[in-house]
Amino acid sequence: MRAIDLPAELRRLAERIPNHPLVAAFQPLLIESEAELQQNAVGFLHTIKTSKLRVGVKEALEEVFMSWLGQRLPHRTKQEIEEMLVGELPELLETRMAQDILKIGKAEGLAEAVYILLGAKRGRLTKAARQRIQKLTNDQLCELLAEAHAWESLDPLARWLAKHGR
Repeated sequence: MRAIDLPAELRRLAERIPNHPLVAAFQPLLIESEAELQQNAVGFLHTIKTSKLRVGVKEALEEVFMSWLGQRLPHRTKQEIEEMLVGELPELLETRMAQDILKIGKAEGLAEAVYILLGAKRGRLTKAARQRIQKLTNDQLCELLAEAHAWESLDPLARWLAKHGR
């Protein structure tokens, strides 16, 4: 067993291979300036996404990068970080979470998938909201799933149901 100084090793790797995806994944740990990190974050994510690594390895490095980025920018909302990375984040339906939700939807019904997404991330649904969701068409439920993914609270739900619901 050998102990290493991860930041020092990553800096040495960056000197040898500046665009290495592992270096990009850990940039939130290495860059001291928050402004510089914010300015270059999209490039680091792009480096990871376009690397020649296997898909599973790239996904793991993307998750590491996003986790460290969130830790380094705790005052930024999820939406602000997503806006910073526009163009590099996957489309909703390409994400692992969306695929899992769609599997649930096929197995248990789209309404149940909506309940799970909204409940797990944003709080408990009222009985009235559940009843209104139950009346939506499959197309409306799919649209609600896609839009609700980005919500940080249940506040937009009432507006969405008023606009789209029955």
